[in-house]
Amino acid sequence: MQRAYLLEDCLCSCSIIHTTLETLDFFPPDDPMRQEMSEIIEDARETLGQRLRAVVDGFLQSHEYLSFLDASTLALLEKGISGAKLNSFLKLNVFLRNETYLLLLQDGEAKDREKLLALPLNLLFAMQGKSLCTRAEDPKNTLDLLAFEQEMYRPFLQLMFLTYAVDAPMFYH
Repeated sequence: MQRAYLLEDCLCSCSIIHTTLETLDFFPPDDPMRQEMSEIIEDARETLGQRLRAVVDGFLQSHEYLSFLDASTLALLEKGISGAKLNSFLKLNVFLRNETYLLLLQDGEAKDREKLLALPLNLLFAMQGKSLCTRAEDPKNTLDLLAFEQEMYRPFLQLMFLTYAVDAPMFYH
């Protein structure tokens, strides 16, 4: 399966979680519907983890991304991108408009930016995907909408945006 389809499948899982978390707030804590919705979230979280692992495998096996960052993408990584621009490009409203988002995750193995930026793109993307897999495995990241957006949804969208920016830089810089 092509990488773009795998990313879109992940986006579907993220959207299910996001929409269900938004809807959950309309039900009182003792409503049986909350339990059903929690099961939907858990299933989608597990599916997201599986799909993210497939994305990581796809990046690791990819010959498409054996090159290194070009100057414009490197500049995008170094400076970050505004939430308003991300919302506009991705046709969503999950990023804070006045915030600047760095497109690399800064946890686990992703501490040394200079070493990260020297990696071939397929390894860089795989590391980002692996970090998202770890986040998807943690149920606390889907307990509420804010935690999900901060820990899962925005970082996933940032990775998705970054792969699109590399694929078609003229549209994303």
